Amino acid sequence: MTGYAKPPVIEAMIELVPVERFSDREMQRVAKKLEGKYSRLEELADYDVQIRVYGKSATPEISSRREWYRLFSADGADVAIVNRKSFVASRLAPYTHWHYLLSNFERNLDIMEKITGVRQWERMGVRYINRIDVPSQTGDPVDIKEYLNIYPAAPSFLSENWAAEATRLEVSDQETGMLVIVNCVRSDPVLLKHQSLILDIDIVENRDIPLKRELLMDKFALTQQLKNKVFESLITDKSRTLFNAK
Repeated sequence: MTGYAKPPVIEAMIELVPVERFSDREMQRVAKKLEGKYSRLEELADYDVQIRVYGKSATPEISSRREWYRLFSADGADVAIVNRKSFVASRLAPYTHWHYLLSNFERNLDIMEKITGVRQWERMGVRYINRIDVPSQTGDPVDIKEYLNIYPAAPSFLSENWAAEATRLEVSDQETGMLVIVNCVRSDPVLLKHQSLILDIDIVENRDIPLKRELLMDKFALTQQLKNKVFESLITDKSRTLFNAK
């Protein structure tokens, strides 16, 4: 990804999922401490709602409320999430490089561990959401096969005039055992006289996640290498031209 002058990344994220969920107090303390590294802190909540039916009337009732926190840098491009079951650092466009994102994540992890202690993790992941903007003067759907090596296939009488295209792949990598999840969809264009293709790559490890920091960072590096391998295998040279490959 660092070999492209205009990488198509619209969001890159690193995530750890704890075996023991964060408490309300832990989330609050971590978020407040992280606020010094970011410019804006949002206090959010998820709700569970029950519908009680009495005769012909129905009344919604909130059964539970779960708070969580999201932080943004001054330019809004760097993001951190502190959730009960998720600890995330992400980078929105413009994407810089992997080491910048990993550095932010490790800095946040240092802050978290000083407050909650070293935790066991049940899941770690690296996810990259890419948007490939293809020039299209006519507005006719571009041939996805010219830009990606993953696409839907169907008999000709079913493939004409598709209203939507989406492809999903889940496979275990033979070398590392990591789960590779790929989603490819045609999306609404963002740029004028262009069409947009979304290539979403998620690399997940949920076995034997190291506690030792050095080994954990090595595992993330391996995860990133696999993501790069998957990405390069799924794009064509025509896509690389769009990214202004060096």
